[in-house]
Amino acid sequence: MIFSACGSYGQETPLLKSVAHNYDGSINITTSFDLAIFWKIREKKEIKHGTIILAPGDKFNVTFGTGQWVSDGKTFWQYDNKLSQVVISTVASIDRSALPSGLIAKYLSNYPLEEKSKNKNVTVFQGSAGNGNSTANGEAQKVVLTVDNKNASISQLFVIDKSGNESAYSFHATAFRAQNPSVFSFSPPKGARIIDQR
Repeated sequence: MIFSACGSYGQETPLLKSVAHNYDGSINITTSFDLAIFWKIREKKEIKHGTIILAPGDKFNVTFGTGQWVSDGKTFWQYDNKLSQVVISTVASIDRSALPSGLIAKYLSNYPLEEKSKNKNVTVFQGSAGNGNSTANGEAQKVVLTVDNKNASISQLFVIDKSGNESAYSFHATAFRAQNPSVFSFSPPKGARIIDQR
């Protein structure tokens, strides 16, 4: 998935260009993350943890809570450990913005990001919908990216959605390196219920 850093509206800085390249789906990525969600209406905070492994060709292996999502580029497995259930479908049937590589891509391409602060280690960029960019309308009210200046990786992503819910991602040990092909295949556990939608 190729996209331009902050579309046509924000500051296309060298650092943002490097971030866009790192997250355009053409580079292998491994990272772990913490996600803190504050639900505005329920006034409840929820904290979850996970890992993400990405490779070119829509290959990914994501663990999050009791779930695991795996793709070899053609077949997509959704495993719920709590339900002991595997849903199998094709990658082509998935909305591309819902792919793991699309998480960062949509914020880089749909929001007019502007540099808000900088020190020797990180640079903070902020964007919001409604500043002349219609593609961002309805997605989120505010987006804040904290970028590592050294390797152009995203260390934090903060999003306020259109309902006022707040999602704060913290990414750890992000590395851009080759992956073992075996992590992009999935064998359903013995006894798991299998729903094949291909």
